Amino acid sequence: MTLWVTRQGQDFVTSGDLQLCDVELLNASVELVGEPGQGNAGKTAGQNNNHNTTINFLNAVNDASAESTVYGVTGGNRVLAKTHINHGHVNVNIIGMTQGHQFRRDTSIGGNDISLLIPTDNGIIPGRIVNWPANSLTLENVHLQQNLRVECAFAGTWPVVKRVCRFVEDWADTPGGTKRNADGTVRYYVNDDEGQSSSQECQVPSNLINAMKLVFKVTPRIDL
Repeated sequence: MTLWVTRQGQDFVTSGDLQLCDVELLNASVELVGEPGQGNAGKTAGQNNNHNTTINFLNAVNDASAESTVYGVTGGNRVLAKTHINHGHVNVNIIGMTQGHQFRRDTSIGGNDISLLIPTDNGIIPGRIVNWPANSLTLENVHLQQNLRVECAFAGTWPVVKRVCRFVEDWADTPGGTKRNADGTVRYYVNDDEGQSSSQECQVPSNLINAMKLVFKVTPRIDL
């Protein structure tokens, strides 16, 4: 089962309904738009073997004071690694994939949905080709519902509402400005030439998520 997440709170429909199963997380990746690099200083094309589609050139969009709002959530545009917010890791909560004694929910702690802590690539291409996890993560006797929802927030000590992961697709649907091309694709670059010209600047904030991939092996449990 592969979940290709491109929006916050995205819904998925599984092939089974309310089944008990063993679940293995075989592979996961979180792709940031990237500056790349942390702080104010972006890098130009060709450095660190990065591809033009994920490079933010030295651009005011990633200045220290630059912010953007996505679905009412406002945040800075830079990639940061601080105690209050760390764009190097994402807390992923999968609603509808539960684990626990008799699968009962304790309302005092908000339930027993599966939660994972997954490293991001910080917007650097080489970070995407490393297989994670090195060994599959196994969850036994999981209650897998037909409908799953994926919600995620960056790691850190700030309240979750200030760490909510913002996705490029959600950003592109935020009112104001021309953020999509005529064919509906996201307009990453100012003049829409896919950044092939050295004068092009990426207008998408560097800490937004392009996509998150979660690959699971699901083994149903059969009652004898």
